[in-house]
Amino acid sequence: SVAQTIAAVPVGEMVVFAPEKPKTHITVFTDTDCVYCQKLHSEVPELNRLGVEVRYMAFPRQGMASHGASTLTSVWCAKDQQAAMNKAKAREEVPVATCDSAIAEQYELGQMIGVQGTPAIILADGQIIPGYQPAPQLAELALQAK
Repeated sequence: SVAQTIAAVPVGEMVVFAPEKPKTHITVFTDTDCVYCQKLHSEVPELNRLGVEVRYMAFPRQGMASHGASTLTSVWCAKDQQAAMNKAKAREEVPVATCDSAIAEQYELGQMIGVQGTPAIILADGQIIPGYQPAPQLAELALQAK
């Protein structure tokens, strides 16, 4: 199932924005170059406030040779992943960093479960929500799915 596939990915391989006491989590396949991913990211503090932990997985829409993939790599390889993600989603320059990241595997996994665009939001029960949803609606769906 989708839920089991996602659950098998170590959270340490994701970039996580967590509230102090999460009630549930969502896993978001993201591309830093995607406008709706940027819009969703601007609402992460609100999602956190509503009890939703946001776990990002990489999905460079243009493939592994794209600008998006190199930016995602720099985010995943940054010392402070959250700060790098904030910068990338604000269209600021992220210092180039390389490491043995799981981006290619995450991209393949996304394709395997049927992700075709970003953001693709996976609820805790494995339900896939394609595309952007405003934070209040998204939090409601996420909290129902735990």
